[in-house]
Amino acid sequence: MCNRSTTIDQIVKDRLYIRLIETKWVEKVEKLIYAALQKRNKEGQDLTTVKFEELYQEVSAKARDALPVEMETELHEKMEDFLSSDIDGSDNPYTMNLSASNSSCAVNVDTPFDGSSHMLADS
Repeated sequence: MCNRSTTIDQIVKDRLYIRLIETKWVEKVEKLIYAALQKRNKEGQDLTTVKFEELYQEVSAKARDALPVEMETELHEKMEDFLSSDIDGSDNPYTMNLSASNSSCAVNVDTPFDGSSHMLADS
């Protein structure tokens, strides 16, 4: 049996990560991290001693600022749509129609269930 909430969480996280890649945010954050490491290297710090927490503190504010406004707006709209929809009704774009399936796992939430959608494998 599949843990439905874990599956949905993973789908949402994967979709979010794909959108962050599409907007070049991931690339920008990688450049911020690389620049921070180069700066530390020039200052003579052994890069094998750099802690994640140090990099996070140095880069996180700039990374948040680099998030495109349209991406932030899109995320807020999707959360609002989901939270304001009838959770088991047909107006919910994220409804999981599992009645036509023998599986207890979630269907692809990006496309309406029409019987031809591929279902996620049981975890």
